[in-house]
Amino acid sequence: MSPPEHLPDHGGKLEGIARPEEFSSREVFNHTATEFIEILQQADAVFTTEEDGNARQIFVMQMHGWFSSMETVLHSAEISLFQSAYDLFCFKHDLGTHFPEKRTFVEEGGRAESITEVGGGMAIGKTVLTDYLAEVISADKVDELFTSDVNPFWGLAYSSDEYMTRSQWWFLAASVNESIRARYFPGRYVRDSTPYSDALIMMRWRHLMDKVTDDEYATYMELFDLLQPTIPEPNLLIIMQTSSVDRIHEGYQNRREADDTRAAEIATREDFKAIYQATEWAIEVLRDKYELNPMVLTIDPVELWKNPDLKYAHVYKIMGELGLLGELIQPPRQEVVNEILDYFAWHEGRLFYLYSPTMFTGKTTALIEVYKRSQGRMAIFRPIKSMRKDLGEDEDTLKSRAGLESSVISIDTNRLTDVLVYIRQQKISPQECPIVAFDEAMLFEDSPIEAIQALNDLRQMGFNVLVAGVALTFKGEPFGFMDAIGYLASQDPQAEATMATTKCAFCDHTAEVTQLEKDGELAHYDDPDVFIGDLEFTPVCGTRHASCESRPEPFTGFEDNLVPREKGYYQEILTEAGVEV
Repeated sequence: MSPPEHLPDHGGKLEGIARPEEFSSREVFNHTATEFIEILQQADAVFTTEEDGNARQIFVMQMHGWFSSMETVLHSAEISLFQSAYDLFCFKHDLGTHFPEKRTFVEEGGRAESITEVGGGMAIGKTVLTDYLAEVISADKVDELFTSDVNPFWGLAYSSDEYMTRSQWWFLAASVNESIRARYFPGRYVRDSTPYSDALIMMRWRHLMDKVTDDEYATYMELFDLLQPTIPEPNLLIIMQTSSVDRIHEGYQNRREADDTRAAEIATREDFKAIYQATEWAIEVLRDKYELNPMVLTIDPVELWKNPDLKYAHVYKIMGELGLLGELIQPPRQEVVNEILDYFAWHEGRLFYLYSPTMFTGKTTALIEVYKRSQGRMAIFRPIKSMRKDLGEDEDTLKSRAGLESSVISIDTNRLTDVLVYIRQQKISPQECPIVAFDEAMLFEDSPIEAIQALNDLRQMGFNVLVAGVALTFKGEPFGFMDAIGYLASQDPQAEATMATTKCAFCDHTAEVTQLEKDGELAHYDDPDVFIGDLEFTPVCGTRHASCESRPEPFTGFEDNLVPREKGYYQEILTEAGVEV
């Protein structure tokens, strides 16, 4: 389906920009706007309750006559404001050239993979953030338009309040049209604006600062409510709010100096106070009235310009909301899955160790994909204390953050050695189930000798063994017996290991340790490796961004902290476990 012809190309320029004296007076425009809205409201009431084709045809003919009568009252640029609004109204009700399939196509997402719209007040950093976001996630970027050769009322609105409402009408129609247009193109799409920001933040700011009258504001909001159902819901709606009025004012001064196209903008500290209030109100209205759940980013606009890490950290959070953090994982998940399956194919008694320095590297997802591609001829075990209720798991269901799920066997004792007991009791054989896998293996409570011995017994029975887990605790130290398995995998010719990594949540470096916060506070080095409470885990580099407080020695990287044991420690474990390599 092609983009609809009724959507104007707002990237073009208007020829022959009118002089102020060629436009209608404020009173005439407002009277016309009120009349126009009343006509649409009456029609809306009819079209939402009746299926009367004749009424629709009559309405379209009447509106054609109404627009003709306006040619002697309004300038053509003003008439185009009403035409754009009317065309969106027709799109809403399948009038004229708009057939239901167009609307359905847009409502169902069209061709777009994902659409992110970012709203907020002026000088908050929308363009800075969305430029970087588009680059990181390989998305097409569309900028908000702020020039008088596109919006003929924009420049005039800053010299006279008389044109402010007309300028805001133009921005609203252009923004809604752009939201619709985005659905007709494949790929990812990022905008540094949204119709909700135009109406609920920018127009409300103008009203709070008496740039538009009560009547103008009321008429505008009536128009917005009429058109709101035509606005396709983006995959992610972001509202940016400033950390303080003083910081946004300072950021604004910096922007004006850096961007000549913004020279016409003149805003005071009182303006930014009003924008702050309007943004808080907009967030509440989006949730309560329009039943949308925007992602709210609190921004320090000055630091956003100065600090690349801050910009990166915000984009990292956005990628999390979009479900794109998996794209930061290396090696790619399918490559890991293929490697595991190829290694086990036509062999028995092999060990594959899939480990990572941090959480959030797709290990569980990889296990589930191996399970599915092996057509279920695989048994996945986990310690019951690793069950993630926040993902909707139960004792028999394993779920990944990527949305995949499979069956799982939870071990109540949290002991890996009891897996052998289960397998023998259930008489599971390598012929019917060639692969035995362990998810979150670091949370089993066996000693290193017991764990290595149990894995070796499984291999001796003919099973291929797949072990997945995090190698380091939040302290940056070996997690349980994982370092012993790593040593075994490095020495045994019938074993292989692959490390999965992701990026730090706060800078563009590889994450090498998991940061732990408990009850909103960074965990202390002396805290236990595993405990309960309101916990938040985050992958971090560990060098520039710490994983915990009061670590005795600086964290210098994953490899430096993986094997801190004395010489001969691991060989002794293997010997005690009866493993010869």
